[in-house]
Amino acid sequence: MVTICRKQAHRTVIYSADHRLAHVHVIQGSGPGGKEAVVNLHCPEGPPKLRESHGFNIRQINRIALALHRCLPELCHAWKVIHGNF
Repeated sequence: MVTICRKQAHRTVIYSADHRLAHVHVIQGSGPGGKEAVVNLHCPEGPPKLRESHGFNIRQINRIALALHRCLPELCHAWKVIHGNF
């Protein structure tokens, strides 16, 4: 697992042994109270799109989507470095 960025209480990670379509996991906390969202990046142009969410409310998801859209080039670059193609 490679942490790509941290924003407030969220970590955006790419798992090194993960599968394609280019996506990230956004994680807050750990254990039973932890939250996680999986967002497909749709590299290189985007837009990022929520695939699944566990524990985040819609307002949090909207903020996460906006933050990921802002750093999409960096996220797509990181995916390509780790996995090759999108």
